[in-house]
Amino acid sequence: MLNSIAGSLVELPVHWGTDDWPPFAQYDEIGYMMPAAGPSRGLEGFWEGFEAQFEAGGLWLAIWHPFLTGRLAR
Repeated sequence: MLNSIAGSLVELPVHWGTDDWPPFAQYDEIGYMMPAAGPSRGLEGFWEGFEAQFEAGGLWLAIWHPFLTGRLAR
């Protein structure tokens, strides 16, 4: 229950462009099979997005799924 926590809960919107699902997910069960890419290839877009937001003084939120980029190969 949130009543015992001081403060407020804030939900920040995210964008699919900062989600690790598009470059790394492979789920035949739902017909979503991206070609296997090395970690550096898959993370290029994330770094470019982060650098652009940093230079602009913006907020960059990433979505990392432990079963995708959290694997040892990543």
